Amino acid sequence: MTRAATALLAALALAACAPPPAALDPAGFAPLDHTPPLAARALLPRGVTADDMRIRRNCYAYAFRGALYPVRRPDGGQYCI
Repeated sequence: MTRAATALLAALALAACAPPPAALDPAGFAPLDHTPPLAARALLPRGVTADDMRIRRNCYAYAFRGALYPVRRPDGGQYCI
């Protein structure tokens, strides 16, 4: 196995161990009254739909198993418009 393949496998293994994002305070988040941006929908975890999305101050979150989580950009920040 090459060094690059070994490094990739190690990174994937560590990513699988990462804790889930911290839950948000649901106060002020409202169901969407518009179609969310395609970019925000593409960032949702598998099994979460646009119907699960909420918005507050132009920042998106999603409801999952009774908690609210931020829609995260690839750099780790919350997706806001």
